[in-house]
Amino acid sequence: MQDKLLPTASAKDELMDWKNNVNLLFDPLCELAAHDSDNELRDVLSEGRPELTENDYDNWNGGTTYFTLSIGVPPHVFVKIEDHLDAVESRILERVKSLTRTETHDFIDKVVVQPGTAAARRVVPASETPFWMPGHFKLFISHLSVDKLRATNLRGVLRSFAISCFVAHEDIEPTKEWQVEIEKALFSMDALAAVLTESFHESKWTDQEVGIALGRGIAVLPIRAGIDPYGLMGKFQGIASAGRSVGEVASLVVATLLKNPKTRNRLAECLVEQLLAAAGAPEAASILDALEQAPELAGDQLIRIRDNGATNPVLVDDENTHRRVNALLAKHGVEPIQAKSTTKESANDDIPF
Repeated sequence: MQDKLLPTASAKDELMDWKNNVNLLFDPLCELAAHDSDNELRDVLSEGRPELTENDYDNWNGGTTYFTLSIGVPPHVFVKIEDHLDAVESRILERVKSLTRTETHDFIDKVVVQPGTAAARRVVPASETPFWMPGHFKLFISHLSVDKLRATNLRGVLRSFAISCFVAHEDIEPTKEWQVEIEKALFSMDALAAVLTESFHESKWTDQEVGIALGRGIAVLPIRAGIDPYGLMGKFQGIASAGRSVGEVASLVVATLLKNPKTRNRLAECLVEQLLAAAGAPEAASILDALEQAPELAGDQLIRIRDNGATNPVLVDDENTHRRVNALLAKHGVEPIQAKSTTKESANDDIPF
């Protein structure tokens, strides 16, 4: 496979939790195939449904786990590749190994393509989703139209925590076909928050939105605003909103995303990126509020804060921000950002010209 097709460094960071959510690996595979000339791989990946299973474990040297990536494809795709199935599986495995080559203890050593039911899957280019803010975590807020204000207010607060929210009634241009835009958001989101008010289950759309998230293996956050999670959502405890302000609910959303194995690394990556680009102390403070809640941060994320933080005056010149950043680094055993020297040059205004 060509190195030019490999994802960027920031995209690789999103692969770290592929063992907990196989779509974090499978979605980049699909996107790369969309730009490849290999039509067979493109058909298998675009219409396939992935499943990850552990097939072996070696406890030597800290332990190594081996996985099989099974891909169920529709019959019409399978019959096209059946007579050279091994070659197709080998090509997919080669691409998988390229994407996961930095792994040290967990490996996919086998790919199996078999007939099955394809999942609803689709890779949406960033150029078709201008409603997402670049460098932000993408959260779809599923809600009834009568709860538009509630969803919009939540979106406004979450923006301070590097989370870009899609609120259908606010983010679709009047000239756009609304259903197409909603589908683009659903197939490009990182997680879905469902505002569970009394009539949520009666909507023709909200249950389908949640169903797509569950089908894609995307994290679902039920926000209990009148009813409890039901059906397949019932396994999630949900966030209680009764008696809480929008800001308090937003903080709970952030905390939940930072604890969920499917979303924690992706959100942390966005927070680090926005911290390094913070234009002022208030913006940096909100991001630090979130990062301080994270149970863990990846080593490369912490090193980026340390090595690149000094280039942003906000992180070194503002005393409180500088203190909090270094406290965050120290908490995870990383050296601090060095503040700029405050030594002033001697005044020369009384020297004869």
